[in-house]
Amino acid sequence: MLIKTVGVIGAGTMGNGIAQVFAQSGFTVRLVDVAQPMLDRARTTIEKSLGKFVEKGKFSTADRDAMLERLATTTTVDDLGDADYVVEAIVEDAPVKQALFRSLD
Repeated sequence: MLIKTVGVIGAGTMGNGIAQVFAQSGFTVRLVDVAQPMLDRARTTIEKSLGKFVEKGKFSTADRDAMLERLATTTTVDDLGDADYVVEAIVEDAPVKQALFRSLD
């Protein structure tokens, strides 16, 4: 199976870092969180991080723009229905994780 689209659930520090690395690696990424403000903050963090890479000459502006185009955000896990691979990066709370996995199943 060829992985093209990756879902990342949880837009905190770990989740947005994972989403960024997948986008940098050429994958289409859907970053999911329960609230839009969390997703907005994650996108801003990723934009700043990629901007630093551009400043250091690691990526071109076009590379950064392409990476950001591959990154979409959503508050609905249903938007991961066609994802080839899903990474969970939510709060370390067993009942919350179990509920998430039941909904993904």
